[in-house]
Amino acid sequence: MKPLIVLSVLGLATLAACGGRDHKPNLDAPRTDAVMDEVLPVEPEPAIDPSVTGLEMFDTETGFSLVDAGIQDELTGLSPPKFAMHCNTVNTTLEAVAPARQLGAYAVAGPAEFVVSGEVFGGEAVLIDGGVAGVSLTLPLTPELLAAIATTVSARVIIADGFAESHEDTTGAFPGFAGQCSLKSGVPFPPR
Repeated sequence: MKPLIVLSVLGLATLAACGGRDHKPNLDAPRTDAVMDEVLPVEPEPAIDPSVTGLEMFDTETGFSLVDAGIQDELTGLSPPKFAMHCNTVNTTLEAVAPARQLGAYAVAGPAEFVVSGEVFGGEAVLIDGGVAGVSLTLPLTPELLAAIATTVSARVIIADGFAESHEDTTGAFPGFAGQCSLKSGVPFPPR
């Protein structure tokens, strides 16, 4: 019985202590100047970081492409030509495009090599826009070529003593490109 009396006394004391307070809710809005002082303006982030480099894959009319993403020119705001690979699923070919700015004096038509995963695939380089933009090397799409692309971290076009190279793949773009190229072209990977 004593615990019940003690609890009752404590409950009455609590109610008495709270009873002196005003229990009406405060419906007034807070002062806006007090709130505004606490909020700092946030600068919006750019949609594309202009210093980002890497590889981007996107669809095209005849297949899809893997293109280097790079820094834009500060003066013009334009992005210079970049190393690119195009998987033509209609003709089952792979086109490697090397920009003239990387090849320099070696941006010429003639024998060229495409190197991925230490494997060399030979072909004939063709000038793009008279050599101003660069060169293009088209190769037949083979299981061996797809396997080499799937396991590489960079791709290179070599003409004589000059070369153009992609950025290093840190996001799995090359395996994704090879897989999509195989899937959409019907050219299988070699058996293991």
